[in-house]
Amino acid sequence: SKACDNLNEAIRLNPRDQRFHFEKGKAHFHLREFNQALKCYNQALSLDPNDAEVHFQKGEVFYELGEFEEALDSYEKCLKLESDHIGGYVSKGMTYRKLSKFEEAINCYDSALLFEPDSFHAENNKGIALRMMGKYEESVQSLKRAVSLKPKHGGYCSIGRSLEEMGRENEALEYYTKAIATDPTKPSGYELKANLYQISGKHENSVYYWRKAISVDPNQATHYDNAGRNFVVMRNFQKFLDCCDDVLDLLHQEEEEDE
Repeated sequence: SKACDNLNEAIRLNPRDQRFHFEKGKAHFHLREFNQALKCYNQALSLDPNDAEVHFQKGEVFYELGEFEEALDSYEKCLKLESDHIGGYVSKGMTYRKLSKFEEAINCYDSALLFEPDSFHAENNKGIALRMMGKYEESVQSLKRAVSLKPKHGGYCSIGRSLEEMGRENEALEYYTKAIATDPTKPSGYELKANLYQISGKHENSVYYWRKAISVDPNQATHYDNAGRNFVVMRNFQKFLDCCDDVLDLLHQEEEEDE
């Protein structure tokens, strides 16, 4: 990319300027060229091993590569150098969550919130971790605080999922509706609402929301499949067959793209 070309020239002229290696690493990261980004960050750290932000960004690369233990090591080095680095705590918590170490994850989010009580990312991720632990009431409290800081589609969906786990289906539907209103271009709110109606036996409502999900994401075979399952229960077999045809068409398209 042009950005990398410019940085290469800057590095040629100033090979010991750590900033240029760091910025080149960020450019590669945004292009999802993770191995190249890692090389740049390692070069930056060879010039200044005490730069907390470089350790943090190196952790982000390892996280994207699925190398979670290495990511934790980088985040810990970042936090040792800069104890109030909010991103370090949040990303460390997200990494622990990937490893199913939920208590450790929550401790990280709580540390972030000590330094920045209004951190949306810390509060939102804490709520998700609590839900994954089965602590649904506490999850709802954290997630409601998160959406009060920043109303986001995913936050409302997460509240709804916790409420659904607690058997509070009507409240869950209200939050899925809020998610849809916040961003009607994302399919998740429609999917969650359609699935809850399907489980509840309200098949016409379920079909309506599966169709809404299809309208924003027509290339997801499971949308047609789930709509079709409702039609079977409703004994509308022609509509069920139409859904099957849609799924087969999508699968054929995917096979052609793979060839």
